[in-house]
Amino acid sequence: GLTLVVVAMIGQRAARAGAGAWLRARLGVRARAAGLCALAALSGLGGSAFAALAVLAPLVEAAGLARARLALAAGAVVNAVHGCLAPAPLPVAALAILGGDWRLALAFGLPVALAQAAVGLALARRAPADEALDAPDAPDAVSSAAPPAARGGLGLLVLTLLLIGLILAQSLGQIPSEPFGGGPVRESLLGLGRPMILALLGLGGALL
Repeated sequence: GLTLVVVAMIGQRAARAGAGAWLRARLGVRARAAGLCALAALSGLGGSAFAALAVLAPLVEAAGLARARLALAAGAVVNAVHGCLAPAPLPVAALAILGGDWRLALAFGLPVALAQAAVGLALARRAPADEALDAPDAPDAVSSAAPPAARGGLGLLVLTLLLIGLILAQSLGQIPSEPFGGGPVRESLLGLGRPMILALLGLGGALL
């Protein structure tokens, strides 16, 4: 619950900085949807699907049109990648327990993830649109007063990529072979990727 509150605060700060207006002025609806899905696929490799969705929430808010559909699409992609592809913890744990080959797991998991994401995107596309949010002429109550600020838009993108990087670092830290080493280093990586820590770091970045 606290994570959701902090994520909402990050979204408000980004909107007041003009991030959403800048993104909507530079990118069309299709480009915003494609970019968000690409980031969702990347963040889905992390240790927590909830943390991935929380990190993406301010970008969904900034997207403006079709927020509900974009949120459903991002959730579908995150879940598909998180459950089927390494280095996400679930596939890695299964490989470690069963002693499986990661190449074979990737060869099987990639088409399954693509099929699952495709079904999720199709369902998101068919979802009813919220007329108050998706109407072409509907004003954005949050960001209508904010000018299209390149600093705000780029700042939100950089902050999102930084948080996704921490999620991925946590995921790599959970690999049984410990590629970054064990002990305090591993525990630090695992701690940085927890949802509440991500949210606090994101809020600090949004305030800056």
